[in-house]
Amino acid sequence: MGVNIAKLVNFRNLKEEVLEGKKIAVDTYIQLHQFVRTMPLLADDKGNVTTHLSGLFYRTARLLEMGAKPVFVFDGPFLLPDEKPEPVVMPRVSETITLKMAEDAKQLISLMGLPVVQAISDGEAQAAYICSNGDAWAVASQDYDSLLYNASRLVVNLTMSKTRKTSAGDKIIIGMQYVELEHMLKELGISRKQLAALAMLVGTDYNKGIYGIGQKKALKMALKYGDDFGTMFSELGWKDEYAWEQVYNHIMHMPVVKDYKLKWNTIDRVGIIKFLVDERGFNMERVENAVKRCMK
Repeated sequence: MGVNIAKLVNFRNLKEEVLEGKKIAVDTYIQLHQFVRTMPLLADDKGNVTTHLSGLFYRTARLLEMGAKPVFVFDGPFLLPDEKPEPVVMPRVSETITLKMAEDAKQLISLMGLPVVQAISDGEAQAAYICSNGDAWAVASQDYDSLLYNASRLVVNLTMSKTRKTSAGDKIIIGMQYVELEHMLKELGISRKQLAALAMLVGTDYNKGIYGIGQKKALKMALKYGDDFGTMFSELGWKDEYAWEQVYNHIMHMPVVKDYKLKWNTIDRVGIIKFLVDERGFNMERVENAVKRCMK
């Protein structure tokens, strides 16, 4: 679900040429979920869903054509504030994204010569950690959680054009956009700690938020109380299952993999054709053309 702070984020348009040579940490789970939810259902001759592979392959090919260097981060298990990571970590799955779908996606990404990082908890926290380390220029996601996790830069609508209706009912096209965390915090007049507390007022994946407090009111409260979060949550009526300190510390110190390795390899043309065309029934000509674009 993620935190909804869209009204507080002042995005700027991102031109394709800016991505050339840039390393992008991709929030993979939300991409796969988006493909399955919005694209027509595709399946191979054995009935295995391939919608996510189609979306992943052609969008990634477009990203490589732009000259970007993506790294794909997979969510681990969803951890509540009182939970610790399991020793053996598997990709997060749901009714929409099965374990097989996640593993197939990892295989395709590897065949495209791109790095995969398996998070031990929240994938956006892991992507933000990679970004804050300087190993990626930005996190790519449709959610805003990575900003809470200290991602220096967030890109939305990666490689795609998105339509939105205006109040008059007209459709406008929104391309890639980005926001820099430092610039955003300066505009809002708050710190990253206050951003996390503000998000908790609105509601996060780990708490419901406080009734009657929307994004703009939450900002007013963050500015009013400053770093006195105890007084703020007490006076505004915190009634969540977890104490505010538990949720806050969980957001600020989300478990991440610190010894990740990022390596970009040559695309495996033969392997991709075998995987997508021979085994998954993709169109040979379309796959070949996409591979050629990736290799330019």
